[in-house]
Amino acid sequence: MVDRLLADTDRHLDVANPIVQARVLRDSARLTAVMPPIADRLSVTIRRYALRRETLTSLVELGSMTPPAAGFLWAVTQANSSIIVSGPPGSGKTSMLAALIAAIPPGDCLRSCEEVRELHVPIVHGSYYEARPPSLDGSGAIPLRDLVKIILAMRPDRIVVGEVRGAEAFELTRAVNAGCGFSCTVHANSAREALSALVNAALMAGENVTESVVRNVFASSIDFVVHLDRDTSVRADRGLRRRVMEVLSVVPSLHDDFTTEPIFLRSDLGGPLEWTGVFPPDDLTRRIQRSLPEGMTLRAIFEGRLSPL
Repeated sequence: MVDRLLADTDRHLDVANPIVQARVLRDSARLTAVMPPIADRLSVTIRRYALRRETLTSLVELGSMTPPAAGFLWAVTQANSSIIVSGPPGSGKTSMLAALIAAIPPGDCLRSCEEVRELHVPIVHGSYYEARPPSLDGSGAIPLRDLVKIILAMRPDRIVVGEVRGAEAFELTRAVNAGCGFSCTVHANSAREALSALVNAALMAGENVTESVVRNVFASSIDFVVHLDRDTSVRADRGLRRRVMEVLSVVPSLHDDFTTEPIFLRSDLGGPLEWTGVFPPDDLTRRIQRSLPEGMTLRAIFEGRLSPL
């Protein structure tokens, strides 16, 4: 079965390549397969992609977040803010990232790269890229880190990395010098843990930089972290309930650790997602305010009196 699914791809599962990830079923699903000697038996997972194209509005309709939170995320996207999307597996990170991409101004140039492509949001200006494993003779590999380098050289307005797990995170530190915003997903159990996970992933690149340098670069370049979680005990009509738990602002700091402020916070999965009364840093607030429609203010969005959606 696995061989048949992989027949239309450039990927293989055999003793030389005992782990494989690929888009299958006409790009409608992601296959992950592991075989001996890496596993004690053949293990196969097929993850079907949602056919519905998520937007910030549709995530509100699904109960993932409130209209003020969605309006705020729309506004920060117009301002080309750098946003990390975090959460455990299955919490809706890819759906949130897709919704953020859908909110990007059509005139902005977007370059997106992934290990295995899961994002399929139509974009007016830009393109998608996918990493490539080595061929049967061990040649031709194009790792995700190389793709991040390539798309940064194209001078995009924004880059997206579908899921950051390794050395490709270090290349995101170069986005500061490239002058572009970036977004990515990170596996983590909290928004603050996501920031630490990104630093640790960047250090895996083995470059001659200290942890404090990497941390300071990310502290000055990441604007927000959107953290999600899922409720496995209650199933909605479309599956698991997925919720935005926190929208965290990263405040530039001279200290070695990240300084953060929660903008929106949900105390538990069943509780409301509420504005904390906190605004982003002053310069970022002014930048976001300039991106809003005439007559609309960030406070009005926070208080639910007006919405850009």
